Amino acid sequence: MRYLLIVFLSLFFSCAGSLYVEKDKTGIEGTVVSVNNMPESDVYVYLYRSISSGLIGPSDFMEKTDEKGYFYFDVPEGKYYIIARKRIKGGDAGPLREGDRSAIYNKNPVEVKPNHVSNVKIILPPSSSLFQKKMPLGDIEITIKLKGNLNKRLKLLVYEGEDIKRSPSYIIDIQENEKVINLYRGKRYIIVLREGLKEKVGETEFFKIYGPFLSDTTSVIEFDL
Repeated sequence: MRYLLIVFLSLFFSCAGSLYVEKDKTGIEGTVVSVNNMPESDVYVYLYRSISSGLIGPSDFMEKTDEKGYFYFDVPEGKYYIIARKRIKGGDAGPLREGDRSAIYNKNPVEVKPNHVSNVKIILPPSSSLFQKKMPLGDIEITIKLKGNLNKRLKLLVYEGEDIKRSPSYIIDIQENEKVINLYRGKRYIIVLREGLKEKVGETEFFKIYGPFLSDTTSVIEFDL
């Protein structure tokens, strides 16, 4: 009887210890969903400790979403940049091709604190434009707000400097009324919201411009649709 009691107590404390570790785990968890808020399975989610690579190439950590679009990273405290990719042919590496889908988490970087699991939600667009250039990954958060019904396929063109008579520095597809981008400190920008990418603006094309402005003095930019 005494032996059984010892075994029971050992199992109890062992389980209690496991529960305690589970409760105080450190990392990042989240879901990847479509624009219709449906779970996206078989999406590769990548964590980068630094933006020096432009969030391309080998990542520091990688996980794949399950059938509910869920993923979890058991990572130590620190700041991480997150990007999700889903390729038509599957696989976890290689350049994006026609029909592949990709999304950079709009609240990068994610800070992970000790004994805390940060929760994120990534919206995967229907497709990734071959014209899309990588997102700006600076340290100044700018919120782009679109006022009105978003019933057009619009693109956000970001120009570094004060000249728009050249190729934009960044091209971002807009699929929601609010978008957060990270610009670089101490730089001047011009932002254009429009439908097309041709040099000449069409007669009926939606076209609005904001700037030039200094990233350090601007936090919100609004466009009326």
